[in-house]
Amino acid sequence: MRRQAISRQRGGIYTFHIVFTIIAAIVAIVAALSTVSQSPSSAEKRALQPADYPAAARDACRQFLERSLRDPSSAEWIEQWNWRTVDHHDDTWTVLSHYRARNGFGGMNVEATMCTMLRIGNDWKLLNLVRAG
Repeated sequence: MRRQAISRQRGGIYTFHIVFTIIAAIVAIVAALSTVSQSPSSAEKRALQPADYPAAARDACRQFLERSLRDPSSAEWIEQWNWRTVDHHDDTWTVLSHYRARNGFGGMNVEATMCTMLRIGNDWKLLNLVRAG
């Protein structure tokens, strides 16, 4: 009988540890989620102003181009500040970019690429990417 009483006590201690661990994990998860939700939402970030659109369009075009290159680290952006930017007045923009990048054979090519994008708030969606040369 004494052995049964000791094993019941041990079983109770183990059960207590398991329940305590589960409760601690739940508290940690709730604390982590509340920390994430306290960070500023995208709506609270500074909205782009019309004067910012051309520079933002050039930057978005560069990001889309980097994703499309074989070797993005080889890209040399030629006068990005001077890339021709066209506002079509319906939240679509076209940017004509110039850059050098490594091709599949290891050589460097000079490229001119036209990005047509849609502005959605502070975000940009690529509609078309045409390499001209």
